[in-house]
Amino acid sequence: MTRLDDLERPGAAAPRAAGEAPAKPVRDARVDVVRGLALLTIFIDHIPRNAPALLTLHNFGFSDAAEIFVLLAGYSSMIAYGGLFRRAGIRTALTRIAKRCLRIYLFQAGLLLATLVIVRIWMDLTGLTPRFGVAPLLQMGLLPGLLRGLALNALPNYLDILPLYILLLALFPLIYLGMRRGIWGVLGLSGALWLAANVDHQLNLPNAAAVDDRWYFNPFAWQFLFVIGAALAVAVRAHDGTLPRRGWAVAAAAAYLAFAFLQ
Repeated sequence: MTRLDDLERPGAAAPRAAGEAPAKPVRDARVDVVRGLALLTIFIDHIPRNAPALLTLHNFGFSDAAEIFVLLAGYSSMIAYGGLFRRAGIRTALTRIAKRCLRIYLFQAGLLLATLVIVRIWMDLTGLTPRFGVAPLLQMGLLPGLLRGLALNALPNYLDILPLYILLLALFPLIYLGMRRGIWGVLGLSGALWLAANVDHQLNLPNAAAVDDRWYFNPFAWQFLFVIGAALAVAVRAHDGTLPRRGWAVAAAAAYLAFAFLQ
């Protein structure tokens, strides 16, 4: 694994003239394409009884599009904000991250409010009561349910991925600081936390809208994928836009994919 400083140094860029401002990292279109496909796949997988869902990733392995989304969230966060700490300073980088978190939170609030209102109107018109989704929040009452949802204390099904993203992005400065000291150390600590969350299922955040009163996307476990994505961004940046190829790693990855496909 390369040093974090390699991310902040343009890989193949020509030397800068004296006094010229540091170049901003080039946006990786591959990440946008794959992330867009992941979001489309998530949308398809949440439509009941549809044929395209039979061909999506979760039918052919041990993961699905949600894992891709979180992995690329870590990757793109390192690309977008990692070098920003060096180029613009800590205050500017933290401000940019805070604004991004706030923007995503406002999207989450808007989605939650619109969903609650639409389902409430549907209930009044049909006399039916939903059995999933925002049903637990509506059972609390429209306003109390909305307030608990806005506090991220009650996350209904299908509206719980953005809160995970907000939390992971808010923690990115700590991940970045740790990686400046040692990438392998951060990966080791992250992996240990992931293992602890899988051994002790109480290591989670409360969720009043879930059957087990816990977040479906346990941030103590899912942070591992986010950190792996950030580390991959460093490695890709240091090798001119590609991952370093090792024969044994390629063989192990191919064997794992074949095993996952056949399960």
